[in-house]
Amino acid sequence: MEDGYEFFADHKLVTIFSAPNYCNEFDNDGAMLKISEDLCCSFYKRTPAEKVNIKQLRSRPGTPMKR
Repeated sequence: MEDGYEFFADHKLVTIFSAPNYCNEFDNDGAMLKISEDLCCSFYKRTPAEKVNIKQLRSRPGTPMKR
């Protein structure tokens, strides 16, 4: 899902993909869908951040717990 969302069934069904750059392997966008009170739909695309080296993520220290 390159654009973060995709319509199916004559625009009666939409799939939203919320993870841009999924697993740090795909250059897909993510998307959010906002539905107003009058049922007007707006899509907000989320472009992937710069790719991160997986080894760097694994070597970072964890966040300390709050007490």
